[in-house]
Amino acid sequence: MRAVRAVTSATVQEFKALTEEAKRLGRTTSFSASQVAEAMTELGRAGFRPVQILQSTGAVLALSRATSTELPRATEIAGAALRGFNRPANEMARITDVLTATANKSAQTLEDLFEAMKPVAPIAVEAGESIEDVAAAIGILANNGIKGSLAGNSLARAYKNLSSSARQEELRKFGVAAVDSAGNIRPLADIINDLAKATESLATG
Repeated sequence: MRAVRAVTSATVQEFKALTEEAKRLGRTTSFSASQVAEAMTELGRAGFRPVQILQSTGAVLALSRATSTELPRATEIAGAALRGFNRPANEMARITDVLTATANKSAQTLEDLFEAMKPVAPIAVEAGESIEDVAAAIGILANNGIKGSLAGNSLARAYKNLSSSARQEELRKFGVAAVDSAGNIRPLADIINDLAKATESLATG
């Protein structure tokens, strides 16, 4: 906990709250208070403030346990995903739920998922995509043997192409809308499904 205080510059009151939370989680989870403190330190090094650490630590522990990932690494991945999609710390449980579900329900590890999200997250955010939509697309690619940074770079190219008016016009020829009424790119999975339906009657060879 001294390391937590050092990296967060917590006030006396904040440090007391963090210490009590570490003890509580050490009593009520499969992790020791010392392990919880290490996760808090990792979040502090990632720039999380004391109140944000309090909001995030429980969810990070759940991610580590559910994906059989070492706690420091799970903490790093969760923090990066939260920041990558520009979400507030009080949404950490949402982020870790998405990461857990995607890693456990597709042919990839949490590490694969993290590597895939790194190149695509900033482009997806700019396109108005949620982490749920991006994770779903990454899961589809993983189940087809495309994982990690290869999946992330492929999705990044797809989002860039869909932002092109020329590409959008090509899709419209098939009756497929790339953007919604607000001008945001529709979920990639929805576009793919619409395109598949629109072209299912075309000859394959």
